[in-house]
Amino acid sequence: MRNNKLLLINKLFQQKYYSSYTKILYKIYTHTNILIKINKIIKKYLPIQLHNLYNIKNIKNNILIIETNNASSMFRFLSEKSNILFYVKKYVVPSLRRIDIKINPVFTKKNFTKKKKNLKKNILSKYSADLLLHISKKSSIKLRSIIKKFIKLTNN
Repeated sequence: MRNNKLLLINKLFQQKYYSSYTKILYKIYTHTNILIKINKIIKKYLPIQLHNLYNIKNIKNNILIIETNNASSMFRFLSEKSNILFYVKKYVVPSLRRIDIKINPVFTKKNFTKKKKNLKKNILSKYSADLLLHISKKSSIKLRSIIKKFIKLTNN
């Protein structure tokens, strides 16, 4: 324990410092870097409408696998397939042979939940809040508390 020291993560991923475990880590590290570069290239040369409709799944045996959420986005990608293949070959993986585009309906659910979190809350106007408070004064105590909670939720 006395001789152990802190290591930078980059040194851990370099092959020359450590044995077989780091070779595996280094392969994973380089593979993920390649996938990140491919994703950047595709985002750069793809139309903006398609940016949230895909996921780079993997690259295996010089075949790039892309996931889409439905058939219509898959057809859009098929029309852009030759451009994607050209740019990825040119800038990242020259040995790339083809691109497979697959439909994954689960990807839609993941994408939808991300969008759902980003939606803005509906803000109640001051006039509407005053109107609801005026109505709640004439209502029962239970309804009055529900309306007040509703006003607090929409204004926060």
